[in-house]
Amino acid sequence: MQPVNTFKDKNESRLSPSQILIVKGLEKKRLLIEESGGILSISEVLSATGWSNDQLMYKWFIGSVLGMELIGDIAFPRFQFESGKIIDGLEDVNILLNKDSICFWSCCLFLLNNHDFFGSNPPLSPLNAIKNGRKDEVFKLVEARFDQIAY
Repeated sequence: MQPVNTFKDKNESRLSPSQILIVKGLEKKRLLIEESGGILSISEVLSATGWSNDQLMYKWFIGSVLGMELIGDIAFPRFQFESGKIIDGLEDVNILLNKDSICFWSCCLFLLNNHDFFGSNPPLSPLNAIKNGRKDEVFKLVEARFDQIAY
């Protein structure tokens, strides 16, 4: 069976090295979100949670719910939601992550990547630590992360 022609196969030779890196980065981000459950639109979040549009927009504006603005909509990573609500404890962590206007992708990477900080074998992601009731430990990890950022 012949492999399907991908963007890389057809167009990579016409891109500069920096453009190739940008495309590869976008592809990795797309895969990260897909592998973590995909995205929800505004209407899907409203339907799943029962929130009003104003409630959702307020939560997004203050950073308690992660969302990325797209053309005419906002994409909310599905991994934030469970049983028709945001995961208990995640809103507080999201607010802390967003206190210095950290980008959407940095927040997603922080929450989804496994970390040795939790002393688990195999390592645990901050998102799974929150699900396991270890929000205070995640707070400490967030604060340690900010201590290492150069401004």
